[in-house]
Amino acid sequence: NALRWLKGKQNEDGSWSTTYPAAMTGLCLLAYCGHCETVDSPEFGETVAKAIGYLVGKGESAGGMIVSVNGNTTSYEHAIAVYGRE
Repeated sequence: NALRWLKGKQNEDGSWSTTYPAAMTGLCLLAYCGHCETVDSPEFGETVAKAIGYLVGKGESAGGMIVSVNGNTTSYEHAIAVYGRE
């Protein structure tokens, strides 16, 4: 039920939250990965794919740093986002 709730709260761009969305997206993605959900999962595949796409896009647009708040380069947000992508 929690994964379904998260799915309903995902932003159109694949992120979650408006405060530190890269970090929040990494944490939400970890919840799906912890449940063995992948991009091929019937119910959650699109959700997982959108989250991964969001994080990859953030990294590509910021020279490898995955950050989302006004160019903030905190290692906190980057580390959580990278952990979520693993």
